[in-house]
Amino acid sequence: MNENSLVRVRHGSPEGGDREAVYRGMKILLALTLCIPGLAGATCPDIREMAISGQSRTVDVATKPLDAAAYKHMKWAAAHNTAVGADFIITPTEAIERVIAIEVKHPEILPAGLRDRILAQPRDAALRLEAAECEKRWMWTGRRAMYDAALAALLKPDRAREARSLIKEANDMAASKEFYRLSPAEVEIEEALARAILPAYLKLPAKFTADLGNDVLSQTLVHHCGGRDLCQAQLDHDGKAIHSDVRDRGRPTAQQEKPVVLSPAARRKVCMRDTGFPTRDQCVAHCHVGATNRYRASARSNGTAMGVGDETENACKSDCERACP
Repeated sequence: MNENSLVRVRHGSPEGGDREAVYRGMKILLALTLCIPGLAGATCPDIREMAISGQSRTVDVATKPLDAAAYKHMKWAAAHNTAVGADFIITPTEAIERVIAIEVKHPEILPAGLRDRILAQPRDAALRLEAAECEKRWMWTGRRAMYDAALAALLKPDRAREARSLIKEANDMAASKEFYRLSPAEVEIEEALARAILPAYLKLPAKFTADLGNDVLSQTLVHHCGGRDLCQAQLDHDGKAIHSDVRDRGRPTAQQEKPVVLSPAARRKVCMRDTGFPTRDQCVAHCHVGATNRYRASARSNGTAMGVGDETENACKSDCERACP
């Protein structure tokens, strides 16, 4: 790439072309260079051979925004926010055997161009890493790349560093909707991998202790947690291991909640209750140094928390702004 090409990528073409379009074109060209056989010595199958049957991907684990009311009345999974126990843990060998058995039963979940090789050598860690290297580049196989990388580390723990790097790169596809569409068979694979890999991260007795980017995997891999409900094994705010319903991403933010609109009379009532004055302007007007103590005394007489804090004019005004809608 010459200097003029760099200028075009950074600033758009001299003719006024779209800078973002040029940049996207460069990324596509790079991806094709890496994946099409014969270019840059790549060994990945042609893009057309990286297809996976989308018809079986009927499980959507994408998080949908919830307003405060919907969040409050959501019927969560039965195990939501309950502790992850020792019965969650399986050995690396158990996970490997489960994943291979699922792939044999459901070969359609493997990319067409890699399918025969993986089925012929399912315990080849180097092949799994090679597959993940190819899969991480496409939105419909990005999540699949995590499976192969993780399986490689379970097969050969000394390849954990390579697996971790591939998993974090594959997570770049999390911005795509395709990343969150799974088949029931892929859900089973994720559960097997989660139960073997995450216990150490969850501070549980672990048979496998390598870090594969477990913070990423904890936010990605799903498992069954009652009926058809799916959870993720995560650490709560206190560092305790819990099952977290995939639909729960914490209480909706203030921006998601509908604002409360008060009538003028209600605003005066709230302001009087919390400051001792009926309006914000009157409250602020009494915030000069000579009136501050009277203002706070008035607030205290109303049984509010006002009057606690720095006895300064600025602090007084801040209290007025906060208390009077």
